[in-house]
Amino acid sequence: MKVNVKGKSLTLNLALDPKEYSASKYHFTDLSDNPKFAKLPMLIKVKSDRALKYAIELIAAVMAKLGVEQGEIPTETYRMPYESNASLAKRGLVKVILPEGVKYDPTLEIREANVNDIIDGEATVTREEVFLY
Repeated sequence: MKVNVKGKSLTLNLALDPKEYSASKYHFTDLSDNPKFAKLPMLIKVKSDRALKYAIELIAAVMAKLGVEQGEIPTETYRMPYESNASLAKRGLVKVILPEGVKYDPTLEIREANVNDIIDGEATVTREEVFLY
């Protein structure tokens, strides 16, 4: 199998005989006349959920043809755990806005502030605090 990305489409060249699938539900391009694609003559464009479903079915057909059984599919969660803005600021991953004349010091108390509260005068900025907006 050969996989390519062309624009918004995923294209698959599969090692299946296009003549076997000529009267089927699958939409593909027969590239068997092109010597470059002699080993992978069936071209499938994946642009929709249905095309993806059909592509998975055809990949399963290739695997069955080769005698390969599908093993267990591992699942992995790549989502990062939640971190507060204060902990991100201590790691240098969030922009910290300081009052004029104050230099950043990791011992300063870091609080989240609402910009509208500061504009309305409901919250004040002191030299001992760092606000995250």
